[in-house]
Amino acid sequence: VLQTQEKSGNAITRVINYGIAGALTDRFALEEVACIDRVVKYNPVEYAKTRFNKFFASAFPEIRLTGHAENAVVLATSDHPVLTEGDARLAARRAHLVDMEGYGYAFAAGAFGIPIQLIKGVSDYARKESEASFRKQVKRTLDSLLNYHITGVRSQH
Repeated sequence: VLQTQEKSGNAITRVINYGIAGALTDRFALEEVACIDRVVKYNPVEYAKTRFNKFFASAFPEIRLTGHAENAVVLATSDHPVLTEGDARLAARRAHLVDMEGYGYAFAAGAFGIPIQLIKGVSDYARKESEASFRKQVKRTLDSLLNYHITGVRSQH
């Protein structure tokens, strides 16, 4: 889409990704909305190491979305749902929240030089209790994101 718009002369000047994320720490409450400052690619094999393999680190560098250093909100993007306590502990070594698409959006926008904002609603604690309770919580979280968008709170971040 970005490439098509660029070629047609209708360049996209800004991208906002609204989505849900699981909390890896107790920093965020369920349904809370968080603006992401940095995004990293989560890989359980690499995160279990004390230092990243140089090829992984160069292929998936941390992407900074804002200049915030103090109290920065870090999102880890995983290619699988983080459902176990061990997986959540590994991801929490470098991030506060986890999703399955944020890094991809940030990487694509960055490749085209387009500013991106990732806004995530906290849907769970990175471990689903049951599919039914998770679905109910996701609906409440999506309502929170919609309210966040409608009320214009995003302009404060």
